[in-house]
Amino acid sequence: MVQIFAIELCSYLSKQYPILKSLCVAKLCFNVSHTLLNILESDKREKFFISVIPALIRMCQPFPPLREDAINLILRLSQISLSRLSNVDPNFILTQMVIQKAVPAEDIDWDEAKKFISSLPTSDTLCQVIQTSFNQLSSLLDSTPSSEENLKSQNKLFY
Repeated sequence: MVQIFAIELCSYLSKQYPILKSLCVAKLCFNVSHTLLNILESDKREKFFISVIPALIRMCQPFPPLREDAINLILRLSQISLSRLSNVDPNFILTQMVIQKAVPAEDIDWDEAKKFISSLPTSDTLCQVIQTSFNQLSSLLDSTPSSEENLKSQNKLFY
């Protein structure tokens, strides 16, 4: 898919050139990913997001305001993956708690989200990518001195 190449290219360019234009293109990549999450068929969705999720996480490094979008996308993708697994695998029993809606990053119960993500089955490739990406995103959030101060400084630079 052309979208995979474009998003991966954008992720590397965003790291190399963290400027306003790169932020706008990175936001577009997130918007495209959110849209494709809802419209792609199951097998195409899996192939797309296995390649794209690491690229989207890469974009969060130079642009901390995108982390909220990444968190919500990962949580939504994990819910859809669980639903897919319960439909295709007769031995899979859906016991995980479902997180209902997208929320701002400061309102996320991190312990609940980590528990939810870590309970994803490791036998599924997409679930493994989700877990790895969530852990990388969590470490990005932990490594920032103060996410609120960082967001304010980023907003001053870009707006």
